[in-house]
Parts: sequence; structure tokens; C-alpha cells
Amino acid sequence: LLHVLSDYGHTDLAYSLLLREQYPSWLYPVTKGATTVWEHWDGIMENGDFWSRNMNSFNHYAYGAVADWVYCCAAGITPAEGFPGYSKVRIAPSPDVRLDWLEASLDTRHGRIISRWKKQDSLWRYEITTPVDAEVVIDGKTFLVSAGSYIYFSEKP
Repeated sequence: LLHVLSDYGHTDLAYSLLLREQYPSWLYPVTKGATTVWEHWDGIMENGDFWSRNMNSFNHYAYGAVADWVYCCAAGITPAEGFPGYSKVRIAPSPDVRLDWLEASLDTRHGRIISRWKKQDSLWRYEITTPVDAEVVIDGKTFLVSAGSYIYFSEKP
């Protein structure tokens, strides 16, 4: 769901769904003590009853795809098209003003990729580390870089 929202230009709505604590959302189960992703967002309802005792996985991948969205969209780490296995990477982070920072790292056979962003005064600071050639996209601007660590600043998230 989050990928589809972002693919169609609604990353702000994807963040709203991600960060929401009321049902329906991914954080609703956390308010009920969850440490895994539930099959049903309302696995345990407000009144404490179970949605269904027979069909209620409390560790379900389908909605767990939210973590993939955090890596691919929020942190922006994806393999460059035509370069499987992260032999070349595209890093296009999508920060949101409701979060002060986000950091994601991914260990690949080529080394560790790191995408970090945070609010710094009135700017956004992006720290990118790549073990391979990369296309880094910050605030709509594309930078073609080789392996290394880079810092960028932007006024927009």
C-alpha cells in the first residue's frame, strides 16, 4: 500500500498511514504492545477482543512490506535499473517533516549502503555512503557519484 501511494505521488499520505497510531495503521498494533506486524491491523480491538481467534497471525509478512517501503522510499535505497544485486545504486531519500531523522543501512555483496537524513536548523542534511557508483537524488537534483561518503543540504524535505 505504501509503495503504491508513493508511486502515484502520495508519499505524504504514505507517511501519514505509517505514523498514525489509531486504527488503521502500522503503529496501532504497537500501541497494543506488538513487536511484530500483525495480519490484521485490528488483531486486538480497542475493547481488547481479538479480531478472530482462528485467523490472526501476529507475525505476518504481507503488511511487513512496510519495512521495504522505509528502505526504498523513505531512505531511498534501490538498485539502479539494469544493475541487479546493487552493483550500482540509486539513493533518492524522501524525508517527511513529521520525523526529525531517519537512517537506514543495507549490507550488499559490494559493501554497506547508508542513507541518513535529519533536520538541521532550517535545512535538511543528507548523509549518503555508497560502496559502488551511485545516482543520488536530492531535492529533484541528480548527482552521479563514485564509491564514497557524501553530504548534501536542502531546504525542502
